Amino acid sequence: MKINGISYLGKSGLALAENEGWGESWSNYTNESTWQVLETLYAVAKEAEKTPAQAAINWLLNQPAVTSPIIGARTMEQLEANLGASGWSLTKEQIVRLNKASDLYVTYHLMRML
Repeated sequence: MKINGISYLGKSGLALAENEGWGESWSNYTNESTWQVLETLYAVAKEAEKTPAQAAINWLLNQPAVTSPIIGARTMEQLEANLGASGWSLTKEQIVRLNKASDLYVTYHLMRML
């Protein structure tokens, strides 16, 4: 693939986006909070005998503010795997663990806006 005269053959969409400045860099998110969410998600998925994506989508389905998760599958296999997020439920304890792991830290200046 060539964009603006630059060849991106073999590069991932993420690498392309970061190279072109189209999106945010993973380095913005590689912090203790992100790793805690991922560790908790992988542990819950293993307990539920589901994939991390299925556990994450199921967790979203249990969030009152979420009306419809967008799964963004690119292949039929991804779609079928993601559809495996329905028809079962995380336990209340697993939902609480994921909620706690994903709680955002609110800084002082944001608190004043609330």
